[in-house]
Amino acid sequence: MTGERAAGQEAWVRKCFSGGWRFESAALATSDLPSEGRYEVPFWGRSNVGKSSLINALTRQRYLARSSRTAGRTQQIIFFSHPEVGHFRLVDLPGYGYNQSGKTLGRRFGRSVIDYLSTRRAIHLLFLLIDPRRGLRPHDCEMLDVMDRYGLAYRCVATKADKIGDALEERMAALEQELASRGAYHQEVLCTSATSGLGLEAMRGMLFDLPRIYDAASAGSL
Repeated sequence: MTGERAAGQEAWVRKCFSGGWRFESAALATSDLPSEGRYEVPFWGRSNVGKSSLINALTRQRYLARSSRTAGRTQQIIFFSHPEVGHFRLVDLPGYGYNQSGKTLGRRFGRSVIDYLSTRRAIHLLFLLIDPRRGLRPHDCEMLDVMDRYGLAYRCVATKADKIGDALEERMAALEQELASRGAYHQEVLCTSATSGLGLEAMRGMLFDLPRIYDAASAGSL
């Protein structure tokens, strides 16, 4: 990255990730989705993988996304926007793999998420969050299959790195190996911590570079 581009990214990150993000809308069904017109960056993963905490840490806003110790709390597709960021929204998707609210509601918002992912043309990058302490679980593999099936550009993000300690390198290597065994996956997993800030600048840089990343994904080079 050239010095001029690096300085531009630093200024953009400072302006756009130092507050100002706000709740825009929520949808339980695809009919409730806001109009398209800008890139959308969904965060997805198992319940309690740390989606809300990561979004809050990324935006430096402690209470933007609702964080809870109760699994399955997020039941709608939540959209966040920033007045200074015109080219993308952040999207908090309901976690999968757990549903405390009842099977009917679970099927309903689960189906809505699949409908959203399979039909929403505004999605240009999805962050799939995985807890490296547990590795790929069956539900994670199912969701990877969903994204492969619909040709979605995604980046796997390992969360809660601060909770692993000396075993972090070993756990990350194991996760990389699991993903590599799928054949279609070729990217390094991004290691993050909402507590320590590890990996957050890299994520902000990816969002700054989102148009180029999408063009690369479309060309099959991401």
